[in-house]
Amino acid sequence: MKRIIPLAIIIAIVLSLIVFHRSNINSFPSKIHAWSQSDRYALALGFIENKFDFFHPQTYNLTESPDHNPTPCQSSITAVDFPINDFAAALLMKLFGTTNPWCFRLYTLVYSLIGMFFLFLLSKLFIKDNLLSLIVVLFCITSPVYLYYQIGFLPTIPAISNLFIGLYLFFKFQTSKKIWHFSLGIFFITIAVLSRKPFLFFLIALFAYELWETIKSRKINFRIAITIALSTITILGYFFYNRFLEQKYGNAFLGFILPPNDFAQSFEITLEVLKNWLFQYFTIFHYVALFVLIIISIASFYRKKFTQSISSKLLLYCIAFTFIAYACYYVLMMKQFPAHDYYFLDSFYSVVCLLMIYLMSINFKDVQSSKFHWILCILAFLVFLFIVNRRIQNKREETGFWDRTEITTNNFDGADTLLEKNNIPKTSKILVLDSYTTNIPFIKMKRFGYAFMSQNPENIKKALTWNFDYIVLQDCYTISDIARYYPPIMNEIVRVAGNGKISIYKKQKSLGKIDALTFLGLNSQKPFLEKRIDFDSTPDSCWQNIFSKTFPDTSYRKSGVLTDSLVFSTTFSLKNTNLLTQSNRILYVSVDVFSEEKLDNSRITASVDENGQQKYFNTFELTDLVDTISKWKHLQVVFPILPQLKSENNELKVFIWNDGRHRFYYDNMYISIY
Repeated sequence: MKRIIPLAIIIAIVLSLIVFHRSNINSFPSKIHAWSQSDRYALALGFIENKFDFFHPQTYNLTESPDHNPTPCQSSITAVDFPINDFAAALLMKLFGTTNPWCFRLYTLVYSLIGMFFLFLLSKLFIKDNLLSLIVVLFCITSPVYLYYQIGFLPTIPAISNLFIGLYLFFKFQTSKKIWHFSLGIFFITIAVLSRKPFLFFLIALFAYELWETIKSRKINFRIAITIALSTITILGYFFYNRFLEQKYGNAFLGFILPPNDFAQSFEITLEVLKNWLFQYFTIFHYVALFVLIIISIASFYRKKFTQSISSKLLLYCIAFTFIAYACYYVLMMKQFPAHDYYFLDSFYSVVCLLMIYLMSINFKDVQSSKFHWILCILAFLVFLFIVNRRIQNKREETGFWDRTEITTNNFDGADTLLEKNNIPKTSKILVLDSYTTNIPFIKMKRFGYAFMSQNPENIKKALTWNFDYIVLQDCYTISDIARYYPPIMNEIVRVAGNGKISIYKKQKSLGKIDALTFLGLNSQKPFLEKRIDFDSTPDSCWQNIFSKTFPDTSYRKSGVLTDSLVFSTTFSLKNTNLLTQSNRILYVSVDVFSEEKLDNSRITASVDENGQQKYFNTFELTDLVDTISKWKHLQVVFPILPQLKSENNELKVFIWNDGRHRFYYDNMYISIY
């Protein structure tokens, strides 16, 4: 019975985690760090493409950007930390006959659970009690940032698992003295280091300890020495091979340090890190529990109420050594921490896990758990998982008009079908201007190509000389983000096909001047609805909040005006229509704007409500669109696809949101829906 209860509890934890993650098990890389995660997904798909050539990892991206200078490459092979996890995920995909994301996500989840099982075993070496060891595991596994990536694509989670496996075997060796425990432990930690370099500090700590033991005993254990030598040779060997790959093919992943410029900046960055991630690393409950344990431990130390075994002292040494090392690592990579929450997992997370083991072992070594304690513990875990962490995870998964990664992912859904339908071969090289991420468009298109993320006119002009077969643009960004910065593009490429979200172009000189609707292929379509207001004639009832003023210019009689007291412009309002329930729609807006100042924090806005709830909200910043002062500027924008609604109790609004409280004029506002 004593064994059945812990087993049942472990099964309950595993099943609850699977249920907790069920909604994301097959979702495409998205939300926080979709860029990094999609790159790893692309690596796995690349192994399938190159017939599992492990030593030539590749993605779909043929562009390198040294010093932010986009450069085309002949191959998508890239330098990358030991891609064993991406390779293993690719093998699973091959085994199951699918490249769906669930294969990779399931691999990471299972590896995570294996790692947590070995963390449990490691805890039990010191704590001696099943329940208390389980509490350590529950503390560590319910870190919000860990839970988020537990079912992701980054190699960090498997690397942490390998670290826990290796540490368990290493500390097991301290009592068993079986050399295979040591060798296998170092093997797993070496794999962790190869996957994520920051775990090297643990290996250095353990090697330093063994060196000290050798000096003290004045006797060399050759089997230990050989293990250490093989580990060192393997790490150095792959490091130099990776440098060779980088020099020959380039590097699609970060390979340099980013320290702060000075102490003042380091202070600012640290405050930003704490603001962004403090309660994503752990919850308030974690911090309180850790703080209480530390206080109790300090009090016990001064009262001399506990003694430490050699293994406990070794554990404390590992914690202290790696904490100092990671503090140095934090300084070297500080500029990455504010935007990359998973850097904590690569560094301080494992130190905190070991600290929990140490604190629990010195304070509760004589506690005996009962059946009641087990039941109470698992109930607390379930409540914590599904209430506290679910709320945090929902917040982490929020998206909106600002999330260009999510918009790009949605825009490229069905891209491979569009290309196939238009007989574009798999071997075609695609140039994606304003791809925003390096691999998402190409994963969706199932083709190799050039990811271009610069809006610099000279760079766009240079990209158009590259050796590509087709260009693919996102319709919603074509005018506002590409043609605005490089207007000649509208006469240098012609549209071949599109699906309302993306358009395919070929490089070819167009005859005559091309307008935005023609460039997007909308000129051949009759809009389902079009409305215009010029403030001189009587407007339709769909126009609200009309306020106009005579503009001192012979070409304009009356114009709409916004001031520091007028936040919203004249608004186009379409209510209770079946137009939005029949299909997804394309929204085109044009307007003339005159301003004598820069229009920061003012934007062209579209929103859709259904049954009183907002279903869509998107904006285009006027400061990005209006590049002239004291001159009329004709603006054209295409909004990302409007959602298909279920209810006719809806409303579409289009307006200028003058949140910057500027004074400027606008006229000839035109709306069309396709």
